Amino acid sequence: MSKNVGLKLSTVALAVFLASCGGGGSEGYFNQEGSSSNNGGSTDGGNNGTGEPSIPVEETKDLYANFKASKTAMLISGDTLVLSVQVLDSETGGATAGEPVTLQLVDAKSLGVSIDGLAVQTTDTNGYAVYTLKLAASQNQDLLSKGITVNLLNTEKKKISETHISVVESEAEKPQYDLFVQTNKNLLSVKGDIATITVKALDTNGGSLSGKTVSLAVLDYVNNRVTIDGLSIKPTDELGNAIFTVRLPLVTGTLATNLIENGIGFEATIIDPKNVKVVKPLKLDVVEGNTATPVGNITFGNAGVLSVNSEKTFYSEDISAQVVDIDGKPLPNQKVTMSIDIISGAIGRYILSSELEGLRKEDILNIDINQLKPLNSQLNNQNLMLENLNGQLSLIDDADPDAKVKKATIQSQINSINLQIKQIQNNIAELTENKALISRFVIQPRTYLLCSAVTTPSNTSLATSLVNRDKVDDSAVNEYSYTTSATGSFDFKVNYLRRYAGWQTVQIKASTSVSGKVVESTMLYPLNALKSDLEADVGQPFDRSPYGSGTCSYQKPWENLL
Repeated sequence: MSKNVGLKLSTVALAVFLASCGGGGSEGYFNQEGSSSNNGGSTDGGNNGTGEPSIPVEETKDLYANFKASKTAMLISGDTLVLSVQVLDSETGGATAGEPVTLQLVDAKSLGVSIDGLAVQTTDTNGYAVYTLKLAASQNQDLLSKGITVNLLNTEKKKISETHISVVESEAEKPQYDLFVQTNKNLLSVKGDIATITVKALDTNGGSLSGKTVSLAVLDYVNNRVTIDGLSIKPTDELGNAIFTVRLPLVTGTLATNLIENGIGFEATIIDPKNVKVVKPLKLDVVEGNTATPVGNITFGNAGVLSVNSEKTFYSEDISAQVVDIDGKPLPNQKVTMSIDIISGAIGRYILSSELEGLRKEDILNIDINQLKPLNSQLNNQNLMLENLNGQLSLIDDADPDAKVKKATIQSQINSINLQIKQIQNNIAELTENKALISRFVIQPRTYLLCSAVTTPSNTSLATSLVNRDKVDDSAVNEYSYTTSATGSFDFKVNYLRRYAGWQTVQIKASTSVSGKVVESTMLYPLNALKSDLEADVGQPFDRSPYGSGTCSYQKPWENLL
């Protein structure tokens, strides 16, 4: 899981985030048959998998949602993904607790995607609802070309927000980069308005990428008259951010009506070293009246580099943050209070390469014994029959009055056997090629097997803490205050138990006061394992989730070749 950073600004300071990968769909939510468990999540009902609601024709502007997926894409051979959804108030940007929401998967049945648990949940105290999505092994090409569309609906079945989940054929095709898109306003006024959109470039470990080229496009800008001040293509700064100012001039008449009805669409884009394009959409709603004016912003940047303590019990990571005013000017000597809350846990385990190598050898042996051996036996039998028939054909005396009929009969049998031999040879060639492909699959030292999410883990299982830098022993605390430097920035450090790496996601909250108004930001922080630990041959404390290893089966990446 990558550490993607999301911000929300409360009161009049408003931020919108579209995190990681997301996805949406057409016919409605679809639960796995017989599934009723939500792993402790708060729900007020759900769908039993027998029906799918129609696509919403209306949208609500009262709420919006940020989506955070546990991976950048799902595998078409079968996969599991945890989707964290935070519901926010459009006016204040604050988290909306106790809000009933429904997750809707478009074309769920035809695509083979389902919700493991209930589609209807009630958001927790931080505005989150957490869903586990399952994709069955498939050869549906629509998955590769279109992905999966996900809608979040309110109690009136109006769409709050949507996101998109990409589907790929192999791990190698997953993007190496990701984008996190933030805006300081979710609502723009037809009276004339501006918004700041921050595009953050991330690697697969959640580290900020500086000096990478990102672009922001205004969809249908010719007709909606929205423009970007300055360049639409920029390099990211030292925190991995590229900041764009978008401007909506005063509009009236039909154009104003259309903007209020449809909103304004944007797309942020980055291209990774494999030339894979990552596109993240963003939509801003438009209203008639005045909108709130943000007073400041807090941005985060982390290198995605972990260290481990001498006792080998904790991981640590250093993270930077910056506080700026509405004009983007750094705010020095600003007191910022940080705190940590647990958002979700995960059930599952890591599969070691030795286990997968054993499965691979077993599958190749099964192909040899159960498929190739019988086919080779059939081929030998057919060749013997062919040899016999050719012998009979050569012995027919042309002087025999029935010679022509006899030759035609035997030749027909020979032709039929030749066709069977050709088919058997084709089958043998295909199986031999499949064996070679299975042998070439690159097996990582550890493979992450996610079974399901724990949507409301106990706060007593919080594995993460802030580090008190004022103490030489790096004492851990769950709340701590920092003061910004002359550049408006401050650094903080987090510790977390190694055994929770890969199995817990927390929210780090930053709160400060700018011009007498509260600016509050949150950073969604999935716990990662150190790369060298993931590549180690020996067992690690995180190999099995503290929440349980689950009973889900592993979908082998070469399953479609068997």
